[in-house]
Amino acid sequence: AGQKVSCHDIPAGRYAVYECSIENHDFERPWDELMWGWLPDSGMQPASNHRYEVYLNDGHDDPEGRWDLQLCLPVEPV
Repeated sequence: AGQKVSCHDIPAGRYAVYECSIENHDFERPWDELMWGWLPDSGMQPASNHRYEVYLNDGHDDPEGRWDLQLCLPVEPV
């Protein structure tokens, strides 16, 4: 099967970038930490741009199955 590749523009703006590690395929946990742990007291709120993830490794290749990534959340002052 062929791979599908698409290109997208990422709008300029302010992003909160949360560098984290994922274990046991729990990709929801760091988003919860960012949205419910950091964001409420940050003086920021989510902006209308798309959020995205930057994968720094492939967890399938990691001996412990750990994924290292950056969560990128568009933000603006409250």
